[in-house]
Amino acid sequence: MVARRIRRRVLVICDAWLTEYEKRKQQNKNLTEGQDWEQEEKRLTEEKYWVLATKAEACVGLGDDPAAQEPFNEAKAMAPASYMVESTETQMANLKKLLAAVKIAD
Repeated sequence: MVARRIRRRVLVICDAWLTEYEKRKQQNKNLTEGQDWEQEEKRLTEEKYWVLATKAEACVGLGDDPAAQEPFNEAKAMAPASYMVESTETQMANLKKLLAAVKIAD
């Protein structure tokens, strides 16, 4: 199924981004602390949240709810804003409903 293949690819992309994140975080430490540093830290934190949320959603889409918990819990713990977590929870709930409907239709 195409959707499963795409979700597996999304997991690979998320893992690669998370590996690179550590390098970018280190590079950011080399910036002089100030407005540029703070803006970059905020941007990186927000990006990391969405990558972790996307990884969790891809796991849910693959039917692997247990694997979704680790990235989702990490994302929740570092979420810069509550709407981000609410959005992710809604997305995952909607995805589970859609997957259940497809399973019933099969």
